[in-house]
Parts: sequence; structure tokens; C-alpha cells
Amino acid sequence: MTNSDALYWKMQNEYNAYLNDIKTKSPKEIVEAAYEITYKQDILYIFEDNDCPLSEDEIKALLSKKQPLETLYQGWLDTDVSVMEDLRYSVKETAESFAKEIAKSKTVIDKESR
Repeated sequence: MTNSDALYWKMQNEYNAYLNDIKTKSPKEIVEAAYEITYKQDILYIFEDNDCPLSEDEIKALLSKKQPLETLYQGWLDTDVSVMEDLRYSVKETAESFAKEIAKSKTVIDKESR
């Protein structure tokens, strides 16, 4: 097993333990944890299929941490990066596309009714 694989499985086990703990919480606490659940899962996705963007030294450094997934999640929280810009772009693109489809359909219907 490579260090990358070992890191992935260590984080996967950490995530599974986290989820098992969350399942014991109240519905309100579970809802409040949704953001953390989502982003921890997204972090894990980065490490699937040997698509790890880290160097061997970086992987070893994370392997030395008791909770590498929590470490990476906290790093995410400390950044100024926001997915809101990507979400805004997606909303705008989808709405524009839908509006064009509606306009095109309306033009066809107007032509057919003449």
C-alpha cells in the first residue's frame, strides 16, 4: 500500500467514525453538521483514484497527524476561498440557458400561430 493509499484509508476511517458520532446526535445537530459532512466528503474525493495532488512529503506529514481529515477541513475553513462565486456563475449560466430556451420556444410558437 502506498502512502497515498494509507492516507486515504486513514481519512476514510476518520470520516466514518465522524459520521457514526453524528448519527447519535439530535436532528438539529445533524443539520448543523451538514456543511462539515459535505466538505469532509469532498476532501476525501480529492484522494480517491490515486488523484492525490500532494507530494510524498506532504502525504507523510498528513499521515503523521492523528486526524488528517480534520486538519485539512480546518485548513479549508481558514482559507478565504468561497464556493459562492462558482455557485453564482452556475446559477447565472443555468438561468441564461433556460431563458434562451423559453425565448426560442416562444418564437417558434408565435411563428406557428400566424
